This record gives sequence, structure tokens and C-alpha cells, in this order.
Amino acid sequence: MLRATRKFFARKEKLAFEQNSENSIGELRILEITKTPDIDEFGNIKSVVCSANDVTEERKALSKIKLIQFGLDNANDEAYWIAPDGTILYANSEACKNLGYTKDEISGLKVNDLDKSMEAMDRRVSWERLKSKGRDTFEAYHVRKDGSVFPVEINRNYFRYDESEYEFTFARDISERMRNLEILERDRFRIERLHDAALNLERCGTLQDVYDSVIEAANEILEFDICFICVNEEDNLVIKASSNLNPRDPIVMPKDVGIVGKTFREKKPYIIDDIQEFPGTLKSNDIYRAGLSVPIGDVGVFQAMSANRSKFGQQELRLTELLMSHVREAIVRIETEKRMNYMSLHDGLTDLYNRFYFEEELIRLEGSRFYPISIVSADVDGLKLINDTMGHARGDQILLEFSRILRSCFRKNDVIARFGGDEFAVILIRTDEATTEKIASRVREIVGKFNRDHIGPPLSVSMGIATSKGQEQSLVETLRHADDLMYRDKLYRSSSVRSQMVNTLLVTLAEKDQISGGHAKRLQRMCLELGRRAGLSSRQLSDLALFAQVHDLGKVGIPDRILFKPGPLDDDEWKVMRLHPEKGYRIAVSSPDLSSVADLILRHHERWDGEGYPLGIKGDKIPVECRILSIVDAFDAMTNDRPYSKARNRQEAIDEIKRCSGTQFDPELVIKFREMIEIESF
Repeated sequence: MLRATRKFFARKEKLAFEQNSENSIGELRILEITKTPDIDEFGNIKSVVCSANDVTEERKALSKIKLIQFGLDNANDEAYWIAPDGTILYANSEACKNLGYTKDEISGLKVNDLDKSMEAMDRRVSWERLKSKGRDTFEAYHVRKDGSVFPVEINRNYFRYDESEYEFTFARDISERMRNLEILERDRFRIERLHDAALNLERCGTLQDVYDSVIEAANEILEFDICFICVNEEDNLVIKASSNLNPRDPIVMPKDVGIVGKTFREKKPYIIDDIQEFPGTLKSNDIYRAGLSVPIGDVGVFQAMSANRSKFGQQELRLTELLMSHVREAIVRIETEKRMNYMSLHDGLTDLYNRFYFEEELIRLEGSRFYPISIVSADVDGLKLINDTMGHARGDQILLEFSRILRSCFRKNDVIARFGGDEFAVILIRTDEATTEKIASRVREIVGKFNRDHIGPPLSVSMGIATSKGQEQSLVETLRHADDLMYRDKLYRSSSVRSQMVNTLLVTLAEKDQISGGHAKRLQRMCLELGRRAGLSSRQLSDLALFAQVHDLGKVGIPDRILFKPGPLDDDEWKVMRLHPEKGYRIAVSSPDLSSVADLILRHHERWDGEGYPLGIKGDKIPVECRILSIVDAFDAMTNDRPYSKARNRQEAIDEIKRCSGTQFDPELVIKFREMIEIESF
């Protein structure tokens, strides 16, 4: 800096330079410094005027412009910036290289100097069309400086910048593409045969039809001495069809050896000039030399071989790959049709037959020689309750367990079907009622063992059995009779089943630590004492005691990740949590023991100001039992550790309840609660 200053004073000339400097907040800025000397009459510097201009942003913008310019100049496609009248304002390096011009030569040329098509020659029409559409794409021919031409694909774009209009165009050399098209044109016969093969493959109804069609098409499209198609089956590739297969050639080939195995594993085609010299060849003879091996997706491999070396080239490969793409589509279509046909006759969840197949079997067996024919009608009890409280995934597990039990008890030729929902039915040919009853008893035994071995909602099944001994009783009537007996069994069992279900859900709730650890007992004691002070009747107090124990029953259907989340719940989690009063209500109404408190369970999260859920009722419209529980439960939650909060002391909890009096809580009950809590020790 000192040397530069001396030099400045020596020369006595204006000096401009740039330097980096940090501003007051530590940012690195680029400053343009100008020093201008003030010379007196004796030629001496009497003062210096210094100025500094922050040019950081300008330099950054210039850097970006250079980067964009670099990208355009080095793009693989030709790029042009063109004025509305067709004048070329800019062309990148690729354009200059392809056309044989320098950048200075090409700038100022017109579009029609490079493109002699009608599109380019009538620039006014061409410009207006681009301006109206915004962009367009077409093919044309560019003329080089030496007069030669080559095909290009033009992609034009219209844009405005700084109040001016421009055309920005990319041009791609498509000479290779055009040569390929010419090759295909020369092989018109092969393409036509390929098209015919595609149509034939679309008509194939079986996989073997497809394999045979491939060989037939290959004989017309390719020239070879032998070809075959092999398919992946477990650990091997198995030949399914061939042309001129030598008896000495293997039918089954391991997937980990040979050219065929390599093609299948790598999903990569191979053109082989001499099979005998190719590494890893599985040699069965020394006849074949040239080879063409093409994968068929995950299905298998097509291979053609010739006794002549270098018989196959890129043209043959392209045609074969096209043929194999149609083969794969045909195979996928047939396999999809098989799956769809299977799905149309089977239940999607249990993989048992569905109702349609079952009813078709009834029609087929009607009047047959397979009597006696027995029918079992079965229904999973309490499935709706499980779905409503624990979710459909748990209900689906129950259905899957029962379907596995049915499969294990009945014979392979018995028709086991799921009618939908919780309904199942079985057809047993040449089976009398006594034998069918033994099988049904076996089902009940395994169901009982399942319940003993598994924790959670029990699997309960109602069943009915009916038998047709001959044509005098139709199978439809037999099914109806089996249904009637099943519903009679369900009616007999329904009360105990529901009680068992509810008891199981209560146990599940206890396991989730919602009514354990003294929580339920504390709630009962405080609720009953506050209820007495509020003047509740003996019946109300009885309901209140039960309500305090089971008010959160609906939480058995809330996932543990939400129920025990240590932090605040997000919006989606709150939507799930707020469903538990309705879930609890549905459980309670299904149980005679809990039905008296079902409405209380539904309303136990309502608020005095009407901002609660799920009904949004307020004030005295909220049952007094719910208003009592709301205060007591809040107090107990605040004075005991919860996953989402640590316990507060009693006074902090009382102050919080007082603060929420008239909004969340009944103000009169808050007064009574405070009086109670100051006297009683809980």
C-alpha cells in the first residue's frame, strides 16, 4: 500500500483500483477506490480527492452472467439469441463448430441464411406464430458455411426482456436419429413382420402361446441357425420354446453361468462375434459362433445363434429388443389377467373364495352326484366393536386368524369363502351333518386355544350347520337354514360375548396405565365426595363411581405413540385423540353393564363455555357427573406425573382450576371442590 501511494504521488495521475474490505458487521465487500490529485501551479499535489464505491453486488451479478455465458457456450446443443427480424444476435460455440463459422461471422447473419425452409424464409409469419404460441418445436435442415446441410430439431422460445422481444432457440443435430430411421425404412419388411408379431402377441391367451409366437416371429425377423426363449423358474432358466434345438443342448440352465445367465443377471443385451471365445460360455458343442442374447425384463432371456461369426449387429439387436418388449407386455398382460381372474373369485384380505365363487359353486352343485352336501355358516362376533375401538387393522388380524383356523380344519376340496365383513361359509360335498358337526367342534376348540394363547380381544365365532341329502332340499334353502342356526347361536351368545369383549378392553386400558397406579381410586373417592356435596342422588352417585373408572375407555383405540407421547401433540395427533369419547361411547352402549354411563363417557370432555368436544354443549346442558369429573380429573392430572408433564403441587393445581372457573369448569362446582380439597386429604 505504501509503495502504491509513493507511485501515485510520483506520477501525479488519477488512480483507480479495487480492494476487499470488511464492513461494520463483518461482511466482506468489494470496494472500487478512486484517488484524484489536485495539482497547484507549481505542479505539486496539494490535496487528494478519494472516493470509494461498493461494487460487491455488481461483481456478483457479473460473475453469474459469466457463469451463464460459460454454460451456454459449452452446451452440447446449438443455442441462438435472435431478434424479431431474424438477425442472429448470439450463437454459442457448438453452433459455430457445427456450422463452420466464427462467432464474429455468425453474428449478424439472418435465420434464413442457416435454414432454407419455408418456415425460416417467411420470417414475419414465423415470428408472429412463435409470439402467439410462446414456444414451438419442429425439424429442419441447417446449412453449413461450406454449403452442406444436416438435420436438426428446433426448439424455439419467445420472451421479453428489458422492454424488448427476442427468440431464444436450441437446435440439436439429429443426423444419427435420421440415419437410424433410414435404416429402419430399408428394413420395412422386418418392421412389418414385427408389427404383425405384436398383434399376434396381443391375441395370445396363454404363456405357451406367447413363447411359440416369439420363435415364429424371430424366424421372419432374424437370420440364425438356432434360437430359443427361456424363462426364470426358481434357480434356473428353462427353455420353453425353440427353433432347431440340438438334442445335445441343455433344456435347463443355471442362472449363475453362461451367456444366458449373464444376460439375465445383468439385464443387459450382448452381441457376441464368437461364442467359443466369449468368457464364461456354457459350451455344449462347438457348432455355434455368433450369438445375440437379449433379456426379457425379469421374465427370462431370448437367444439366437449362428454358425457364422459376427452375424448379428446393432440393427438385429434393436429389432430383437423391440420384439422382446412386446413379449414382456404380453406376458405381463396374461399374468395380470390371471391375477385379476383370481381376485375376482377370492377375497382380497383372507385369500379365501369370495361370495361370487361360493354362489356359483352352489349353482354348479345343485342336483349333482355329490350329496349329501353340508353347509357351515359362520360369523365373527363383535367385529364392529373391535373395528370402532381398536381400528380396522386389529379387526383384519382377527379375520385373518379365523381364516387360518378354517383352512386348518376343513379339507382342501371344501369350498371356504368369506362373504364379506364378518361372514364366512363353507361347502362340504359328500359330508353328512354328524361329520360336519365334528369339524365345527374342532373349529371351536382351536378358537378357544387361540384365545387362551393370545392377549387382546377374544376371537368369538357363531356357527350354524345344515345338510341337504338330495335334490328335494335346494342348496340355497340349506344355506338359509345354516344362516338361521348361526344367528340363533349368535343370539344365545351375544350378551356374554359383548361382556367378554368389554372386559378385555378394560384390561387393555389398564395395561395402558390409564386406570392403574391409583388413578381410578383417587378419581372415584374425589368424584363421590364432590358429588355428595353437590347433592347427587344415590343412583347418580352409583353411575358417577362407575363413570370415574371407565370414562377413558375409548383410549384403547388410541395408538400408544400418541397416548404416551412425552411432548405436545400436533394437529393430526389431536384429531385422533379427540375421537376417544366417541369410541368409549360405542363400547359402553354395547355392554349392558356400561350402558348407563355411555352418554356420560361421550360428554366427559365438554367445557362449561362450550369450547369442548365432541358435541360443543355448554353450561347446565353438560351432565353434572361430567362437570364433576372434569374438575377432579384435571386436579389429579396436575398433581401426578404424566408422560407430557411433571406433577405440580396442590396449591398450584387449585390455583389453575380457579383460573379456569367459568370457562373450562362449572364455577359453582369449583367453589365446592375448593372447600372439599381444603378439608379432605386426597
